[in-house]
Amino acid sequence: MKTYLVLFLLSVSSAVVAGDKGGMGSGGGDAVVCYDNNTIKSSTLLDLYEGQNIFSDNVITDQSDKTYNDYLELALKRLENTAYGLYGVSKNKLQVISLREAVKHIETKKRLISKSVVLSPINDSFEVFVPKNCVVAQAAAFVDEETILFDSNIWESMSELDKAGLILHEALYWYERDYTSKFDSRRPRRIVSLALSDKWEFENVLEGLPSTYTLCSASWENEPTVFAVYEKENVAYLSFFLIAGNHVISKKTAMLDTEYSAFLNRKENDFSNNTFMFYTNSKYEDQDQLQVFSFPTYGKDHVVTGSSLSMKNSHKTSYPAKDIASQEFRCQKNTKLSK
Repeated sequence: MKTYLVLFLLSVSSAVVAGDKGGMGSGGGDAVVCYDNNTIKSSTLLDLYEGQNIFSDNVITDQSDKTYNDYLELALKRLENTAYGLYGVSKNKLQVISLREAVKHIETKKRLISKSVVLSPINDSFEVFVPKNCVVAQAAAFVDEETILFDSNIWESMSELDKAGLILHEALYWYERDYTSKFDSRRPRRIVSLALSDKWEFENVLEGLPSTYTLCSASWENEPTVFAVYEKENVAYLSFFLIAGNHVISKKTAMLDTEYSAFLNRKENDFSNNTFMFYTNSKYEDQDQLQVFSFPTYGKDHVVTGSSLSMKNSHKTSYPAKDIASQEFRCQKNTKLSK
């Protein structure tokens, strides 16, 4: 089932990603670097430092018998059950590659700079605090798809776990800039931390999706929203893959307060009711990335808000409709999954 959807959605992603954004720089990962007499004492990836000290993500302990490839594989297997496993990232504005391929590309293009120089700060981390006698330093800089620079001194002082997180960070932040044009590394940092923690409790985004459904997509300011619509007890349910450019991490569903048949027979871009029920967990909502998307109804524009980062076993939250500029959703009926 998953293979078919991956191929289908990879082809969709090449259309929804804005043509002028693909692979654009410059973003890059940061490290918390602590010194002793001007000598690096320790370097911890900012993503993992925040996960452990701010979000209590129970970041896994670095083990002497594990390589950074072992940690990368763990994270990739987890993320392949999210929308990152369904959508690729644009490369050279012509090709769409998977998350795993993006990681391999970064490893291939990684270039360690001279130990006599440091990378200039990109100032996209917006960190809250750092330990005394330590600084947040630029560990990597994604200048463009062929130029991905790494600070040699920081890289060599990192643990295998931190190295894996930094490579993964570069790949996820590549997605973030590609789909949303955001130069803000906070969301990919949180995902890296969770992907390398004991707190990974996310539910596969394909869980419960029927073999036949209606696939809808729209793009607002070049940030795509994609969701499947299917019938459950004669009610229309929505299952999201992208929310305003953000890849859904855990299965996110919404209930349309209308019959499925009414949805299928609606007028173009017309929903007969604007009441939606999102299944999220407020503790894990990505507060910095709450997004909006709208469903025009009888001449009015309505919106529901939701985040792309949520956990399973979550409670039900209702979001009221509000006026906002409209999006035009285009739907393809009878999309099928091969099992």
